[in-house]
Amino acid sequence: MPPHSSPPRPYEGMNITGTTGLTDAQRETLRALGTAEDGGPT
Repeated sequence: MPPHSSPPRPYEGMNITGTTGLTDAQRETLRALGTAEDGGPT
């Protein structure tokens, strides 16, 4: 991987809107891995 590339985001494009049972910390981790939620930035 070239040095200027960003790390892989294994959940890129997965939408977690409406999921239940996740803590705020889990949601933040999932966002860092590429998930999205409607109404918010990725």
